[in-house]
Amino acid sequence: MAATYSKPTVIPRWADTGTRTEPSSGKKDAGWTFEEAPPYNYENWLQGITGDWIKWINERFADGASKDELFIKNPGNADDAIKIKAAIIESPYPWEVDLATAAFGASTAAFKGIADSASTGNAGHGLHGVGADAVSNGDGGAGVYGEGGDKNGAFEDGPGVYGVGPAIGVLGLEEGFSFPTGLAGGVVGYGTIGVNGLGGDGTAGPGFQGVTGTGGDGDTNQNGGYGVYGNGGAGNGTGNGGPGVYGVGGPGGGSGLEGYGVHARGGSTNSRAAIYCEPRNGAPSGGSAGEIYYDSASNKLYCHNGAGWQALF
Repeated sequence: MAATYSKPTVIPRWADTGTRTEPSSGKKDAGWTFEEAPPYNYENWLQGITGDWIKWINERFADGASKDELFIKNPGNADDAIKIKAAIIESPYPWEVDLATAAFGASTAAFKGIADSASTGNAGHGLHGVGADAVSNGDGGAGVYGEGGDKNGAFEDGPGVYGVGPAIGVLGLEEGFSFPTGLAGGVVGYGTIGVNGLGGDGTAGPGFQGVTGTGGDGDTNQNGGYGVYGNGGAGNGTGNGGPGVYGVGGPGGGSGLEGYGVHARGGSTNSRAAIYCEPRNGAPSGGSAGEIYYDSASNKLYCHNGAGWQALF
């Protein structure tokens, strides 16, 4: 319910400079007896310590624009640090949570999701963000935005966003998208999805990439990083291993052609080929129609036609 009382303007100050004597523990237990005249120094202590507590609270809490708003002050400079109003908590300061002491949540979690009250409800998100709407020709705010911390010594810079999930580590979906049957969460019939990105539809232009990567620049005399790098998962039993990179071209629109499964191009100076097959000495064991490899002994490119390997030149 709404607050009833406004904050008083007068603090009950008492015996700031007078003599105060704290009663013994036994006297505190018994209190004043019938017709006892309270010693002045005991009474000064009792009323004085009450005023001290009220002054301590007054330094740290204050009403806002109305009695329904509460400010928690910064004891270091008396600035309003946290504002509480209805179901909103806000602050003019950036939020900071100490992971070492788990100030929010439990274990090492800074913020921890709480399960819905219903017995069949989904668990809460560990961190859920909704980007603010843009005002007048601006971009909308990110639902979750992170900048990784700088490394120290011979270590790695921190990721902007890092996710570990039993099903999906990081999942990005266009608004309104729903999973096809059997793909929900990458659990039913599919292995864990490391990164799943869905490109947004184009507005008066092409659609956006589902996943895009830019390799990092190499340090002194070192190679640049991969734009996209994938390691296929290991097969189980008689199952095949997964491809490092797998692509399916999108359907064409109207008279347009279908998209490439994989589209590659060399560097901007055209000093490199679009696709590189790492040379190997001898044909792979087995092989199936459509596979290719470059043989380092004969310096030829081979393709499997379903019956065997055939040199392409």
